[in-house]
Amino acid sequence: MDAIQSSHAKLLARDLLALTARPSCSSSSDPLTFSTRGGRPVSRAEAVGVVVTRDRRDKFLRFLLDDGTGCVPCILWLNYHHLLRLPAEGAAAAPAPIPRHLVGRSPSEIEMLGRVAEGHAERALLGALVRVRGRVTAYRGAVQLTVDGVAVERDPNAEALHWLQCFRLARRCYGMLPSPPPRPPPTGEFHPVTHASSVTVNKRKVPI
Repeated sequence: MDAIQSSHAKLLARDLLALTARPSCSSSSDPLTFSTRGGRPVSRAEAVGVVVTRDRRDKFLRFLLDDGTGCVPCILWLNYHHLLRLPAEGAAAAPAPIPRHLVGRSPSEIEMLGRVAEGHAERALLGALVRVRGRVTAYRGAVQLTVDGVAVERDPNAEALHWLQCFRLARRCYGMLPSPPPRPPPTGEFHPVTHASSVTVNKRKVPI
């Protein structure tokens, strides 16, 4: 597996939204795979920006993250308590479908993850500068970020640093930017005369 695919790729919004989605192979658990313009596979991403819209529902929190190059749709699932809810007495036993990343987890683990998700939702406030990590997914044909974590950035330079890191990684690791051209050889360099006893002017030596 590509090392970039299993890590959180630092991406600007314009590059995250430009990821190419393709149907995955039958052996994969995800219905879609995503890749950069350079062809590198990406499954997880990290973005830094300001929360500009926020829609809190019972089962999820949806918000937009603006980093100056675009707005990334983000969704944070808060439906863990619904997964733990027991069916009413006499009702048909129809358990709620368990998401792939929760299959095999115990009820106590799911409850703990629910409390963690609530904490992330409290950090994604309007106007907050946050760092978001999550899985790259698609909804109605549009790329979005299914959030795993939200962290508030206190450093005012965090967004600028993220931009620089994105540019550097896009060129060196993700194959999204061309490498800078080599520096041309220096021409017309001036070398001051320091130890010469004479210089030549019009084919005549002139003492210094």
